[in-house]
Amino acid sequence: PGPPPRCAHTDWRADPFARGAYSYWRVGAADDDVDAAAKPHASRVFFAGEHASVEYQGSACGALDSALRTARDVVDLLRREGA
Repeated sequence: PGPPPRCAHTDWRADPFARGAYSYWRVGAADDDVDAAAKPHASRVFFAGEHASVEYQGSACGALDSALRTARDVVDLLRREGA
């Protein structure tokens, strides 16, 4: 189909909130630590991001992986509540 007609990009290093940062787990961290960081708070506040993926931690793939999982969890919650 050819190249996109336009694109946008960000300068992660210049972002005043990210400042080029990313998360990483300490040496010896276990999968359970990652799972605990991604666990919903009070069944109402959900977390997703590169920090919340065991398999792809620290990457865009990890952010997508955890976002898809979290979206499914939110949909499941809404269905259980009849929303």
